[in-house]
Amino acid sequence: MKRPCCVAVASSGAPPEHRAARRVRRRACLTLACVTAALCACTQQSPGDALPAGRAALDGGQTRAAVIHLKNAVSVAPASAQARFLLGQALLQQGDASGALVELERGAALGMPPAQAWPVVARAMLALGQLAPLVAGFDGAELPGEPAAAADLATSVAAAYAAQGQRQQSAAAAQRALSLAPQYAPAELLLARLSAADGQLDAALQQVQGVLARDPGNVLAWQLQGDLLAQNPQQMDDAMAAWRHALSLRPDHAPAHVGLLSVLLMQGQLAAAKTQWKAMQQTVPTDPRTMFFEAQIAYREGDLGRARTLARTLIGHFANNASLQQFLGLVELRMDAPLLAEPPLVKALQLVPESADTRRLLAVAYLKTGQPTRLQEVLEPLLARNDAQALMLLADARLQAGRFDEARAVQLRAQASRPDDARARAALTPASVDPGHIDSAALRWLPLPGLDSASLADKLEISTLVTRREFDAALDAIARLQSRLPAQPDTALLRGRVQLQRGDPTGARKSFESGLQIVPGHLPTLIALAGLDLDGGRTEAARMRLQELLKKEPANATAMVALADVLERSGERGAQVLTLLADAVRLTPGDPRLRIVHANHLARRGDGRAASAALQDAVNAMPGNPALLQALARVQTANGEHEQALVSLGKLVAAQPGATEPLVSLAQVHVAMGNLGAARRALERALQAQPQALMAQRSLIGLELLDKKPQAALALARQVQRQHAGQGVGQLLEGDVRVSTGDLNGALAAYREGLRHQPLTELAAKTHQVLTVLGQADEARRFADEWQRSHPRDSDFAFHLGNAAQARGDAAAAERLFRATLQLQPLHAMAMNNIAWALLAQGKPGAVDLAQRAVDLLPDNPAALDTLARALLADKQAGRAVVVARKALALAPDNAELRQQLAQAQVLASAPRAPP
Repeated sequence: MKRPCCVAVASSGAPPEHRAARRVRRRACLTLACVTAALCACTQQSPGDALPAGRAALDGGQTRAAVIHLKNAVSVAPASAQARFLLGQALLQQGDASGALVELERGAALGMPPAQAWPVVARAMLALGQLAPLVAGFDGAELPGEPAAAADLATSVAAAYAAQGQRQQSAAAAQRALSLAPQYAPAELLLARLSAADGQLDAALQQVQGVLARDPGNVLAWQLQGDLLAQNPQQMDDAMAAWRHALSLRPDHAPAHVGLLSVLLMQGQLAAAKTQWKAMQQTVPTDPRTMFFEAQIAYREGDLGRARTLARTLIGHFANNASLQQFLGLVELRMDAPLLAEPPLVKALQLVPESADTRRLLAVAYLKTGQPTRLQEVLEPLLARNDAQALMLLADARLQAGRFDEARAVQLRAQASRPDDARARAALTPASVDPGHIDSAALRWLPLPGLDSASLADKLEISTLVTRREFDAALDAIARLQSRLPAQPDTALLRGRVQLQRGDPTGARKSFESGLQIVPGHLPTLIALAGLDLDGGRTEAARMRLQELLKKEPANATAMVALADVLERSGERGAQVLTLLADAVRLTPGDPRLRIVHANHLARRGDGRAASAALQDAVNAMPGNPALLQALARVQTANGEHEQALVSLGKLVAAQPGATEPLVSLAQVHVAMGNLGAARRALERALQAQPQALMAQRSLIGLELLDKKPQAALALARQVQRQHAGQGVGQLLEGDVRVSTGDLNGALAAYREGLRHQPLTELAAKTHQVLTVLGQADEARRFADEWQRSHPRDSDFAFHLGNAAQARGDAAAAERLFRATLQLQPLHAMAMNNIAWALLAQGKPGAVDLAQRAVDLLPDNPAALDTLARALLADKQAGRAVVVARKALALAPDNAELRQQLAQAQVLASAPRAPP
């Protein structure tokens, strides 16, 4: 009689992807059945005495003896279904789930009854983390007349759902198990776990105690009681007592060893942990968790090389284990190998996206490799809930960049989150959800240097002192920080950033170089030094720094991107930059950020079609990635490919159903196509999802004005005022609406009212602008002086005043104000550009150098290129001016003024030179 495949058992109403998974496993089972049938035809040996001896050893809890006997039985009779099946059971108990699954499936294919085979196969798949195939193969499976086996199988399905975070489906499967076998303990215990996960700890403990009242020898119940008690630090001793009782009942119960070891390591009891680990090694030597804890003990003893070797060995067998990948990433960070830490941490995050600990560790890797954008992206979910450690990492990234005002704001948020309270300390450490599996083994990491409260206090003091321009005191504070963290290059980098703020590039260079003596390849410091080289005109030195790093680390994609940036800023426009970015993408094809950087470079070169094609390839490789879809839509819009942009944005809206930004972008494309009705519908959808989304509200106000409906726009602005009471944004929008209708006095009143709520630079600039247009020059000057006195670090307002001076033809005042902007923001490219304009207007020298610096920072900005072309013409460098003017026109081909400038440059370049 033909027996069904061991896994192809679920109902026909399953989803197509589940049915496909079953077909794959069914084919494997049928192939195995053919092979074993051939073996049966060749030999009819009996397993003899080895089989009963193995069964007796297994029943008596002598797992290792059982494995030996049953392997002998299989070697004698390889086609014995019972021998294969019992060997699989023994291997599973011994912790070898991979070998167990092979033998169990062979036994099932050879004819073991489904009621015996399927539940144990499911348990092996669960142990291996084969969660989706388990659910696809067994959810809804029926075992008529075998309620206990069916309940066992349904419980494994419930556990697989729980491990995937699908609690509702998990609870339903567990309840199905209880309907098949009332008071079935494993299902009750799983429901208790789900209750605990929902925060109902007391109810969960009551459920467990109910099981123990009926069955005091239930090892799993004692195990779970320990797990639940361990969630309360005050009951840790009781938790450990529960785990020890479980081990007294069954010494080879690995999860109880896991619980005890986890707590001992967390408490720093290394000697006791080693003793417990030896007991685990004696009873379950082949369980992968045994090696995992050996690696953790090596890590805590400082034997990082052994910890790395053990972790890599385990990952070779369990590549999809998030805890192992996370641990390897931590070890690499401790060994100052952040580039090696990044891949396992990225993998761990892909496996468990909700892991806050993996996000923090990955952010540390990004901090050490100078990737601030990726750091902020990976921390975004934690920043949204003011996670103290995430905020400290973001603040450190701001400090690395010399953005002290922003760092201080973030540090204050971190301080308010009280990183030293018990909850925050617990948040530093990955915790177990289900200690029965290696995927969630209860691991406790030591905090990384620089992420403690003392460092936060030091760095907050430094940021505060710098914002007050008390540079000497700030440098003293850095010296104190460095005495606590002498092996951290970040401190030398921080000192250099402060020295740059005080106008001491020579001192900054020495500080950066001292940081490289600590960690020679520290990329953030190398990038800072390259920036100094570029500012000093030492282009070749800037290139060489990064090229030397790439010789040592040829697979460092981040360094490739940094070198490409340096080359662009130094005027390189050839294939070298493109090759570097293409190589970076090739090395890390799964990194969407690099794909976007590559495409953006193509777009800046004027090859929008190639940029669109590159991003389309990336979307095909990583479908549904929001960043890629957003970038693709942006490039398509710039290319005039509006229909394609609508398709991309439609996918983005589907990928982010609650987000407003994709809908705002969708509206902008519809506006570009002249379809105001569709734009309005998109914005209304955004506001239905988030009624107070400012971006959508502002866009809808602009749309109402475009549609000549100023009263509707004004009503929306007043709605924003009600929704955001106490802020100035609503008054800002009202003022903008009134300016559009010519009501300047009403606009001025709105702007002033907004400033009473919130001192926004945009409100201040528009107040000054309206006062000027109304002819109230003295009042405008008084207002500007008062604002600058109360906001001496406001570079944006200084830039606004420079633009106002330039507009009224006062080139000298414009130069002074733009130079003030540049003092506050040394890399403000448009301030450099505008100073060059002011110098040209006054007939002063120096315009070429400043215009060139602006173009280095904005290599594809037509306005900056136009300024440089004019400066070159004034400096009698007509040949170079033609090249620059031609590029400006290529970037903005419809600009008549640029076309005229190019013609003038060509005329002067072709004119015969006067004799000397």
